[in-house]
Amino acid sequence: MKLEWMILAEGLGQDAKGAITLISVNQNLLIAPSLPAITRRAVFAHFVVAEGDLKSGDQMDFKVSAISPAGEVISAQQGQGTVGDPMWPELPLTLDFPVQLALNCKEYGEYRIQLDVQFPHESFREAVSFFVKPPPEGVGGTSSKP
Repeated sequence: MKLEWMILAEGLGQDAKGAITLISVNQNLLIAPSLPAITRRAVFAHFVVAEGDLKSGDQMDFKVSAISPAGEVISAQQGQGTVGDPMWPELPLTLDFPVQLALNCKEYGEYRIQLDVQFPHESFREAVSFFVKPPPEGVGGTSSKP
């Protein structure tokens, strides 16, 4: 099993066929003139499964957490899934984890979106970061000049 990639975005959508669209990919900076700042972030992780690593009926658990600069979990989602029968058995099995979180950012600094996945024979933990920063001095009404 291999985590092929994990992408941070501002949001995501899914159509009736199951196709996922990421909105504003790589949004790793939020300029916030004041706190708290309300935002949302989506993470999309894509796993490629080696032959024999998973089989139909295997269970998995996942949790996605947003962690503040102080180390506090400010938002989380968790769930379970069951591996189904592959539609195309001649192709490598892939698993996608698209999750969107609403965030209430109360401090400036680095926030982490962490994905924990427990498969039957192994587990993964991976994270992507984004930053909440005030506007540069003199931009957006933060100037101390009269």
